[in-house]
Amino acid sequence: MSGKKVSMPLPVRIARWSRRLSWPIVKGLFILSVVLFVGAALSYLFNRSDSDPLQMLRWAKSLAYAAFLLGIIRAYWEKIRQRYQTINLQHSEGHVVVCGIGDFGQSLVDAFLDKGYKVAVIELNAAHTEVVSLKSRGVVVIHTDASDPAALYEVNASKARYLFAVTGNDRRNVKIIRAARQTVLDEQNSGGDSDLRCYCHVNDATLFEVFSQHEVFEAVHDGFYASLFNVHDAASRFLLEKYPPDAFAALPAAGSEPLEVVIVGQTRMGEALIRQLARIGHYLRWPSVQITVIDKEADAFEHFFSSYRDISPLDDTLVPGVTVRLVRKDPEKIKFVGDLDAGDLGNPALMCCCLDDETLNIALALNLRRMLDQVDAPIVACLSSGLSDLLQEKQCRYLSQRNIHSFNPYRFASDFQVLLDDAADKIARAIHQAYLDSLFSEDAADNPSLVPWQQLSEEKKNANRWQADHLSVKLREMGYDQRGVAAIDAVVDDPGWLGKLSELEHRRWMAALYLDGWRYAETGKDAVRKTHACLVPYDRLSQAEKGKDDTMIRNIKQLVESPEWQTYTAFVDKR
Repeated sequence: MSGKKVSMPLPVRIARWSRRLSWPIVKGLFILSVVLFVGAALSYLFNRSDSDPLQMLRWAKSLAYAAFLLGIIRAYWEKIRQRYQTINLQHSEGHVVVCGIGDFGQSLVDAFLDKGYKVAVIELNAAHTEVVSLKSRGVVVIHTDASDPAALYEVNASKARYLFAVTGNDRRNVKIIRAARQTVLDEQNSGGDSDLRCYCHVNDATLFEVFSQHEVFEAVHDGFYASLFNVHDAASRFLLEKYPPDAFAALPAAGSEPLEVVIVGQTRMGEALIRQLARIGHYLRWPSVQITVIDKEADAFEHFFSSYRDISPLDDTLVPGVTVRLVRKDPEKIKFVGDLDAGDLGNPALMCCCLDDETLNIALALNLRRMLDQVDAPIVACLSSGLSDLLQEKQCRYLSQRNIHSFNPYRFASDFQVLLDDAADKIARAIHQAYLDSLFSEDAADNPSLVPWQQLSEEKKNANRWQADHLSVKLREMGYDQRGVAAIDAVVDDPGWLGKLSELEHRRWMAALYLDGWRYAETGKDAVRKTHACLVPYDRLSQAEKGKDDTMIRNIKQLVESPEWQTYTAFVDKR
């Protein structure tokens, strides 16, 4: 560990000093008053002329009062300090409100404190283990239901800069955002102004889809902006960008072997990785992708998989070209080669340990490394605490030498560049802008996508995000890492290569729509029923539709040369 000195605000230093020294001072004053009292009594008994017993008694009385008063203040200091800080919030602006202090809430608090923001936390559980630590760092902590408007008024949410609803309960998080919207309206109706950005964490895919089209999240409001996000979906995008399986996979000998990925744990992070692999796992060098899930719970796997079962009659097909199979084994008992059957692991290009127990993830990663004959495939252990930071230190070479890497989804999702600078959306924004530039002459009334990024629905933003996530895959297929922009020019100038990349883009587009609930229909596009006539193999598309894919491939050079690409790649590389 490095010896980095951490700066601490003066009020926090004073508070810590008072906790360390206040009781010794109280005891010292009390002892001194007793000494003076005894001295006065002895002086009076022995009738010493060189001392004044009454003066000594007055001093003893004063010191006793001081010790008593200081003791009372010390006993109630935390309550007094917290109440003062809460009152002070009523006159503050630009602070941050975090509703819920789970793993992600704690990461948010750390991130904003490091940047010098004043932070207030609303946490229903007064016995939460992190409460004492947060208060010691100068965080205002209020114990109540954050969805109660009174709680948001108490932390002056209408004057805050950011509000995060991360309680762990999707419905409560949405209620918090609605209550925050009302506090902003009340502030504006009373003649005040607000500039509040709200972020609502929603885990459930159905709720996410429903509320993404809700007026609170979809419309642009004066002084109020709210958006939905999912930590695991955001983290899975970054993880597969940082550790792309196609960059580590051995090329298929006969052109028929799938690219294999192993995911241990049917958790929320595991499911997010499965969905992201289904979106971007489309390559030229591999005809398909096979995802192996190791988990003891078959019901959880079946529940997840049943949502996509009507895409293909094949039981193990998630989307065309991506299959998923379950190895029903208890991950806690995987310690030796004999604990897995032959073929359970296959020849994976990437393995991700996504269990909720982070200590078990590390142990499992080490066990899996011993079971494999090669070390080329990285193993990623997902960790939710500060333990991931320790394992990223250069001094901890034990894991890195074995090509084992730690990854904290909460730390990534609370990164300032992700939260405030939209670093993960730089390329998606550029893709959308290129789309606007190509259709500048069309009427926005006929095409709801012809609006600035901020006015796009969450569904349309996601469509640009999934396209952006596949850009690195296409660049590796082109050989961009070796030849640079010349590789892109060669593809664009070669009709054969251009057709292959266009077909690849169409496969990716179909997978994204399938996962979003769209299905094939013979005619047109129906956004309400989510049906589309283009959900067919590439060779069945009209030339006009193929031209759209061609345009996307031709735009890659412009995207790669843009400042957004440089910013995004720098963001990925330094993490």
